[in-house]
Amino acid sequence: MMTMLREKTPKRRPGRAILVKYSSYRKTLREDFHNRCGYCGSFDKLYKRSFTLDHFIPQKPCNFTHNLAANDYYNLVYSCAYCNGSKTNKWPTNDITSPNNGKVGFIDPVDPIYDTLFHRKSDGTLILSQPKHLVSSYIYKELNLKNQIHSILWKLEKIDKIITQLNKVTDTNLEKSIKQQLLELKSEYYDLTQELFEQ
Repeated sequence: MMTMLREKTPKRRPGRAILVKYSSYRKTLREDFHNRCGYCGSFDKLYKRSFTLDHFIPQKPCNFTHNLAANDYYNLVYSCAYCNGSKTNKWPTNDITSPNNGKVGFIDPVDPIYDTLFHRKSDGTLILSQPKHLVSSYIYKELNLKNQIHSILWKLEKIDKIITQLNKVTDTNLEKSIKQQLLELKSEYYDLTQELFEQ
């Protein structure tokens, strides 16, 4: 069974006040991106490495110059360190008005089209939704979305949800169903932890 990359499409809010430092937008962008990396969908709650703010159009592209300010809120993406580190200063079109040319380049994660590019397998592995889509293939490769860390983080998030469910179950008075619910959750927890340790 496959699932969507993320449940909600991020959306930058209109009319955001201009701040001096781009890092000052962290709280706003964290909310706008629903606590998830714009590129891989990883949840920031269980992340050991801090989340970063990526400049969608890079600040120091190799082959062109632009006047985009470093603190341009509408050019920032809430990003895990893995995706930000993989994207770095890549901008193959060398044109700030064209994030991609239909073959290579990027799609802004707030664009609803981004949600159609990738899915997760039942083990959390990110895969291409449309393998023949050239731009999504480029993004998948350049952001290193095949990296196992994305699957591991997804599994950790599932474990965290299971623990939350267990806490809710133990707080209820449904004595007849508690044992069955606990057994089901324990089994799911066991399967996920086994998958983690087998990698």
